[in-house]
Amino acid sequence: MVARLHGLRKAFCVYWAEKGATTHQIAAMAGHMTLGEVERYTRAADRLKMVKLLVQG
Repeated sequence: MVARLHGLRKAFCVYWAEKGATTHQIAAMAGHMTLGEVERYTRAADRLKMVKLLVQG
């Protein structure tokens, strides 16, 4: 059960990162104690944003 909750929490973080929420906002919503945890989850969303910007430009 713990693994499922962790996966749900990660999906929540990634979803909000893709929607443009800041690391601080996501940490507050998800209840993370450190920004490092959130940054680990949102790196992929940040990379995707960069790729989209490069393709559009």
